[in-house]
Amino acid sequence: MQFWKDNWTSLGPLLDITGVNGPRVTGLPADAVVSDALRDGDWWVYRSRSRHPIIELLKDCLPSSEVVSASGGKDTYMWKVGNKLPSNRFSAAETWHFLNPSSIIVDWHEAIWFKENIPKHAFLAWVATPHRLHTRDRLLRWGMPVPSVCLLCNSLDESRQHIFFECPYNTKIWYFFTSRVHVAPFLLFEDGVRWMKDPNHDKNMSLILKFTFQASLYMISKERNARLHLSSARPPSARIVGIQNTICYRLDSLSRNQRNLPSTVSLLSTWFNLFQN
Repeated sequence: MQFWKDNWTSLGPLLDITGVNGPRVTGLPADAVVSDALRDGDWWVYRSRSRHPIIELLKDCLPSSEVVSASGGKDTYMWKVGNKLPSNRFSAAETWHFLNPSSIIVDWHEAIWFKENIPKHAFLAWVATPHRLHTRDRLLRWGMPVPSVCLLCNSLDESRQHIFFECPYNTKIWYFFTSRVHVAPFLLFEDGVRWMKDPNHDKNMSLILKFTFQASLYMISKERNARLHLSSARPPSARIVGIQNTICYRLDSLSRNQRNLPSTVSLLSTWFNLFQN
């Protein structure tokens, strides 16, 4: 057990009491263990003739040397997590939660992490919603020498709001899908996320709209990254087809699970009636 850094006197670490000068004034190294401070069964500091305030303070803090064994036995290690009392039992779960404290639950998490989600689409939406995408406006604020112009339209500055809801490229994608369900295209990113919490009273329609919203975000981001890293550009119509195919494949597997339910309109038939007729 370390003399200066461990709380072995019940007063807290002695280094916190004496300050950083404690080891220098007393001559006891900062990495010394408790047994190093004993001389012939008594604290070595009691033999000091110095009247230095730190030494006098240390004398008042030390317990009786009789309760401290200088037998040279092995130290007993204890685990201490946060403000909890030390224990000889190690808990991986407690340690993980202490090192990774839980964040405040946001009100939009169910709109992103619904049970049937497409993982890569949900992840992109999860990163984009709290404004964590590395868009050019953020890179510029970090001092990186990058162009500010949007990669999709090459005219206005790139930002999360512009990429997903203001750029002429994405407005064609949003209009294709929102016009089929008689909904006005979203003006703000937050409006889309807020609407996804409960987009429709019909269960099938609600799920399809969540898929469509996340798939559109994903495909727009994919187009942006393709232009940046691959110098490859595709028109909005090609990305719309990509969204349709991706959602159709996902709904096909979900519709198979609905076959055993009586009088149920399948997700796939709802999709075809609205978006691929």
